[in-house]
Amino acid sequence: MADTFIIKHAVGGRVFLDSSKQEIRYSLDYASGGGHWRLEAETPLTESIKELLRWSSELNVFLFPETAEGAPVRKLWFYVKEQGAAYNEAEGKLTLHGDSMIEYVPSAFGYV
Repeated sequence: MADTFIIKHAVGGRVFLDSSKQEIRYSLDYASGGGHWRLEAETPLTESIKELLRWSSELNVFLFPETAEGAPVRKLWFYVKEQGAAYNEAEGKLTLHGDSMIEYVPSAFGYV
């Protein structure tokens, strides 16, 4: 199992990108403790990416790091800051920026 990242519309819950359902090369750099973070994903400019950019002030990014067998699933929830999404057509790369992140174990809150 590999890490999974998902980009959703924060208001409606629509999924724009899900690395468990489509192969996406990405990198996520973040400082522990909820500091600044940056996600870069190589993806074509699809209708889904255009919609993502349209709702760029209302996005959430989730990362589910790979865990050892039997270990609880951890969830990292990154908040995209205002004007924090951009797409570079020449490089075919989506970039998101944010200022905060929380990490938790969903099963500790009654979710599996």
